[in-house]
Parts: sequence; C-alpha cells; structure tokens
Amino acid sequence: MPHAGEFHPGNGISGPDSIRTAINCLGASRIGHGVLATSDTDLLQQLVQHKICLDVCISSNLLLHVVPNIKQHPLPYLYDPLLFGNRILDEYEIARTELDLCDEDIAQIASYSFVYSYASNDVKQRGLLAVRDWLATASTDKDDDDDATNNE
Repeated sequence: MPHAGEFHPGNGISGPDSIRTAINCLGASRIGHGVLATSDTDLLQQLVQHKICLDVCISSNLLLHVVPNIKQHPLPYLYDPLLFGNRILDEYEIARTELDLCDEDIAQIASYSFVYSYASNDVKQRGLLAVRDWLATASTDKDDDDDATNNE
C-alpha cells in the first residue's frame, strides 16, 4: 500500500499529485494517508468513484504538521473511503471529541474499515455486524440518558 498525500508540495510534486500517481501508476486501491486530497475536488471525485480507501491517522497528521491544529483536520471531508490505523480507539476518540463526529458518523467510518479491508468476507461480515450492534447499543444508551434527563 503506497503512502501518499500526507506531505505538502515539494520537489516538484504536490500532495494531490502524489495520490494521483499512486492511483494511476501503481494501481493503488488503498492509500496510506491521502488527506491532502481535500485540496483537489477532481481527485476527491476519483477516490469516491473508484472506491479507493484512505488509511487516515489523525494524530500522525497533526504531529507531522499536515494540519495546523486538530480542529482543522480534513477528516469530515474525507468521509467516504476511509480506514484507520493502529491506535484505532484513540483515533475514534479524537474524531468524537475534537471533530465533533457523532455515533452514526463513527459507525459509518468503522464500517468502511471493514468494507475496504483485505480481510476475508467472513471477518468483514462479522465486523460489520459488530459495528451495527455497537451503534444500536450506543443509540439505546443515549435514549436512556435522554429519558433520565427529561425525568429530572
């Protein structure tokens, strides 16, 4: 899996151009990072049209100064093909607390991580079912919290 689109332009190639090169020259169906695709609407359309997955790591992008601060991270604009990396729970927590993503958004992102993975179909289906179950539980817990608040 090629890594592209995490570093700003330099040496004659832009972040979006590095992503385009990974797709067109390497036939990439999955790209490590790719967050700088947000600066090129044609490239974003190509990613979505060809269902190319981006492995996004919010904390890496912040540490490497791809974004000036966490609130300006492009994750909400990269909502289509997306896959998280190693510290997944931390990444989800950052997405929730710093980017204000709701349970439904996080569940959709988690679902994409299975859909676009290289796992067997059985593993994918079990993962997708687990995400649906989590969302149903999270929604039920939220409804219970709302009922308790309204009864006070």
